[in-house]
Amino acid sequence: MTWPSGQDYREAIQAPSAAFKDLDLRRGTVECDKMGLPRPRSGAFATVYKATDLKTWAVKCFSRQVDDQQERYAAISDFLQQQKLPYTVDFTFLKEGIRVKGNWYPVLKMEWVSGDPLNIFIERNLANPNVLLRLAQNWVTMVGELQHSGMAHGDLQHGNILVVGNSFKLVDYDGMFVPALRGKLSAEAGQPNYQLPTRGITDFGPYLDNFSAWVILISIVAAARNPNLWTTFKGGDDCLLFRRHDFEAPDQSPLFKSLTKSQDSQVAALANLFRTFLSLTCATVPPLNLAEPIANIAVETIPEPSDWIKDHISKPSVKAKAPSTQAELPAEWIFDFTESPPIPFPLTRNYARERFFLWLAAVGIVIPALMASWLLFWIATIVVGGLCALYLKNSYSKQPTLGSLRVLKKDLESNTNQSSHVQLEIKKHGKRIQEIKNEELQTKAALSDRRQKLESEEKKSSDKARKDHQARIAPRLHDRKSLDSQELAELAALHNGLGKKILGLKASISSLQQTEASELTNRLKTKQNDFLKNALSRERIYDASIPGIGAGFKARLHAAGFLTAADVDYYRVQRVPGIGSKKAANLFGWRQLIENDARLRMPQSLSSVEQSSIAAKYAATRINLQSELARDEQELKQKELAIRSRYTPLKDEIDAAVSNDQNKLTMELRQVGNNFKGKYEAIAYENEMCHKRAEEQVQSNEHKISDLTRELAVLQWKRAKLERESQRYINVRPSKYLWAVAIGR
Repeated sequence: MTWPSGQDYREAIQAPSAAFKDLDLRRGTVECDKMGLPRPRSGAFATVYKATDLKTWAVKCFSRQVDDQQERYAAISDFLQQQKLPYTVDFTFLKEGIRVKGNWYPVLKMEWVSGDPLNIFIERNLANPNVLLRLAQNWVTMVGELQHSGMAHGDLQHGNILVVGNSFKLVDYDGMFVPALRGKLSAEAGQPNYQLPTRGITDFGPYLDNFSAWVILISIVAAARNPNLWTTFKGGDDCLLFRRHDFEAPDQSPLFKSLTKSQDSQVAALANLFRTFLSLTCATVPPLNLAEPIANIAVETIPEPSDWIKDHISKPSVKAKAPSTQAELPAEWIFDFTESPPIPFPLTRNYARERFFLWLAAVGIVIPALMASWLLFWIATIVVGGLCALYLKNSYSKQPTLGSLRVLKKDLESNTNQSSHVQLEIKKHGKRIQEIKNEELQTKAALSDRRQKLESEEKKSSDKARKDHQARIAPRLHDRKSLDSQELAELAALHNGLGKKILGLKASISSLQQTEASELTNRLKTKQNDFLKNALSRERIYDASIPGIGAGFKARLHAAGFLTAADVDYYRVQRVPGIGSKKAANLFGWRQLIENDARLRMPQSLSSVEQSSIAAKYAATRINLQSELARDEQELKQKELAIRSRYTPLKDEIDAAVSNDQNKLTMELRQVGNNFKGKYEAIAYENEMCHKRAEEQVQSNEHKISDLTRELAVLQWKRAKLERESQRYINVRPSKYLWAVAIGR
């Protein structure tokens, strides 16, 4: 069945009472555009219309067929009704929803949700960072609750996320995953600007929203901290900030470069962390509850939050354990970096001894220069300057702040090494997954070859059995065909003789009936004409009152031979002197009145006597023909029966032999199938075990990748904080030390 186009739906929905079966929709008024036509909101695989009755409904009309569409929506509806999540809307799947060109097609009926699409809300609040930061917190909370329930929306993107008040409402459930749909393929791949490029139809599980949730979170936080990003990267243009090419080529992405090099350490840290996810599979991207380990690390090392954080988050407890449900997971980890003042240098003492040696060395070098003794100058410079430099270097190396900086650099180096090791491990496991899949494909290809060989052998055996069967029944079929030909020849000869005679008798009877009918018709017509002529002949012109025709004109008409109405002819009467066309028309009109009256009174049928007279004329001939026809038809039937009776036993005998041989063939083919059944089952078992082993190995490696990814995320987060801490040591360098020694501050 051809699926309706958008124009087909638009034409049908103009008359809701005729298009819909649902009572609410039949009574509803469809929202129209300026042209007075139903206003569509088109998507990738459906068109949505707005209909208002006592409530306002969204009516989703599908543009393609999904085989298990009703099953999917039934499972999703049951799940949402059980969970009662505040972020979703109940709906009804109507199998016979809308009638288009005489056929019924399904629709989805959902209560209309009024709110701002996510991209519009962000754009309106670019000047209100606090609003966007609260939005980010609510986003983490919502995603956590969805994941805790075991579901995934499957297509989180700006058009499917409405901001209502301070919360979210999700729409468009075509690609939604719920536990009851586990094992199925994905119905769609999601909006490309929010999905991993490697996502395919086999990716369908509770992890579906992980990547897009990160995309949206980072976009909100980045827009809140640097609103100019929205304009620079054309935010809101079928995306928030990220586009598919950013995920495909992050090294060439201006957006990633801007985010990772951002002066805002929160944005840079989030972007660097998110970038590590691009090499993962859809199933191994960590969820937002990655916050759990990071939050605990952050709380132990980060000082008191600054005022802007206090306004938006609650301070977590250092020793508190992670909440038991994702819905309660803290969002503070997103904002756990705070501004700390740089460490001054020097921090303690006035460095009087170092200053003495510095100035002594300077005097020891300057005096020979003033004496113009360049040999002494170079000796003093090398000896005195060298000793002073060694002393100052030794003093500088003993600074406690420098020791802390060394520890910090060592931690950074260790973090880099650990991160590199973890990344190598992730790549190793990813490579192993690909190897496992390739091995599975090779094994399955070999099994497929074996099965094809078995099928070829089975076909040969079956073909041989059929060939032997055909050889056995070929003579019988030849005899059967000969008997059919002989029987048909005798029947044809019978019909060429007696059959043609019967056809001639039937034609004679039909001709006789037509002749009788024609005579009846002609007799009635003659009778009616006579009646009409008599009626006109009885009406004399002298006795009639005709407009414009007085006695004088009547005398002229009488002299010209026009005595009665039967004599009046429009064209002839005009030639009578003085009559002319007008008086001729009056005369002819008088004649027409008489004729019309006569036609109403004339007989419409022959009398029974007249009819019997005509019927009697043909009765004898008809009876003779019909009697002869009956005798010949009876004779034809008997002779046909006699011919068939001679051949039927002979053909039945052949048919029985062929049927027995066909049964024998069936048993032979069944035996062939049984001989190969066990071999097919063995191959199927090997194929199943191969897939099971590969799946277990892939899952094991994916779990390891997931754990390593979490570990890498923690290391990335630690590194970001270490780098931020290292920025505080900007004044800890030799030039600052020398300046402090030289001038005492």
